Amino acid sequence: MLQALGYTYADLLPLHRGMGLAFLYWIPKFMQACSIAPEVYYSFNKEADVLTAVLVSRNNLEPLKPYYPGDYVNLEIPQLSAIPHPFTIASYWAEDPYSMTIYIRTFQENEASWTGALAKLCSKGEEPLLLKTKVDGVFGDRNHDYLSSKVMVIFAAGAAITTFMSLLKAIAAQIEATAETTMKPVPIEVHLICTFRYESELYAYGDFMHRITHDIRFTSWLHTEIYVSRPDKFTQPPECPSGQCTSEFVCGRVDNESDETTSLLSRSKSKYGSVSTGCGGCGDSKGCCMESSQTTCSNSCTSSSSSSAANMSVDTILPSSPNVSDVTSPYQYKSIPTFVAASSGTISTTHAKKDLAATTLILVVPMIVFLWSRAIPWEGTYKGETHWCRTTRETDQHMTNRCLWSYAMLPGIMHVLAASLMGYLGLWAARRTNLLCRSSPLKQSPSRGKSGAATNAYHNLLNGLSFLDPDLLESPLGSNGRKHSDTVIPKGSIKFKRGRIQVNQHIQELKGLGIGCENVQSKGGDSGDGVIVFGGGPEAFVDMIHESCKKADWAVDFHPETWAP
Repeated sequence: MLQALGYTYADLLPLHRGMGLAFLYWIPKFMQACSIAPEVYYSFNKEADVLTAVLVSRNNLEPLKPYYPGDYVNLEIPQLSAIPHPFTIASYWAEDPYSMTIYIRTFQENEASWTGALAKLCSKGEEPLLLKTKVDGVFGDRNHDYLSSKVMVIFAAGAAITTFMSLLKAIAAQIEATAETTMKPVPIEVHLICTFRYESELYAYGDFMHRITHDIRFTSWLHTEIYVSRPDKFTQPPECPSGQCTSEFVCGRVDNESDETTSLLSRSKSKYGSVSTGCGGCGDSKGCCMESSQTTCSNSCTSSSSSSAANMSVDTILPSSPNVSDVTSPYQYKSIPTFVAASSGTISTTHAKKDLAATTLILVVPMIVFLWSRAIPWEGTYKGETHWCRTTRETDQHMTNRCLWSYAMLPGIMHVLAASLMGYLGLWAARRTNLLCRSSPLKQSPSRGKSGAATNAYHNLLNGLSFLDPDLLESPLGSNGRKHSDTVIPKGSIKFKRGRIQVNQHIQELKGLGIGCENVQSKGGDSGDGVIVFGGGPEAFVDMIHESCKKADWAVDFHPETWAP
């Protein structure tokens, strides 16, 4: 078309090359924009200082592109800023391929920051807020196969637990799939040691935390230690009629599931240490106390602090939660969906090849059609010559119109038609390939309302993976909405310990079990016998975990996982 305006092909050649590079960059973004809904659901938990973002498939017509443990996306909210912000994906693709869940920490964020402004915007109402959001990604690393390690230790602080949610679900799914195939248990052992500021923050991820502590398919290989370091923000302080009460804090670890009538002091002494106004516990003077506004930690560990604590009231400690039985019945009949391939690396490679092939066809085939259409002598013959438009010197209007139509307009139109046709064929092939259209009894199930096609496609997708509860497809948020949480976890149903996490003590306990000991590892001779340690959270927390591993001479492979990707 530009040639019709007087430009020559030599003038347009650099533009053609630039358009090819632009297509390589924009086509994947365009395809993603067509698959993800332009509006994202945001909700804010004021007690836990946690934002929840749910990205959904556009009209639920096809699943989102598979994402894997540790992947992240960039979110840009034009209403707040033009700068994208990276966030780790907390959901597990095989569990719900139609949505993506992200948790955003807002603790100590002022309104001038991006997350602070988003929290203020979402706190105005009780219902989830719909905001237009530009999504870029998914990004991640496919070079790690964490299932090759038989022992894994995870230290997570606060919102960093979201980094490992999909990883733990993927491990559980792989163990279940392997056990069904080979009838042999997978020799893997994972220790999760996590800490939260508030109990409300723990229950902000309650559905996940409850499952990993109650479902036998997690508890058989996952050993969990949960800490809560501070009372909830909106908890009322205890009454003090005399006006001479003192605030207490716990040095060490105290279980919240014990009987309320049992003395907190005797429980903490008999198990881990003492309750005092100083820093109890030996050898660790940093961060071992649950501080209050009226007490400070001293660096010394004296016997007087322990003895003086014996005569001190501990009623100001938050009351412990009631006993909750480890009932696994809610999860007994819910299978853990897994990917078709044995590892995420295989699937990601397959999809990358499909993307490359589709992009190549969309670029190359229309260009071949364009060149072929230019080689045809559409203008006919002139004085016994074909392709005379290339050599004629006559410039009358009739000749010019014929030549411009033959070598510019007609090839350009055919190029556009070929590109459109290849695009539609590519989308059709992608849907046929990704939806796993196999025969399934659920495929003939009666459709419910306008979402019947999406329901059938959803079950076709999960055929070969797992069958989910059809009720999960019902959404109170509308045709594009997804539930943030399927169940409400009651307070007291998740066991935790009050106090600060003691990393050095945990490392020594793990070393006592033979985890991370060089002499134990050297006996195996298998590269899979190594111990992987994750440190997730703020940089200061991750650095502290790393330094503790070095000081303890712990023979492990350390992986820092900060909130920034």
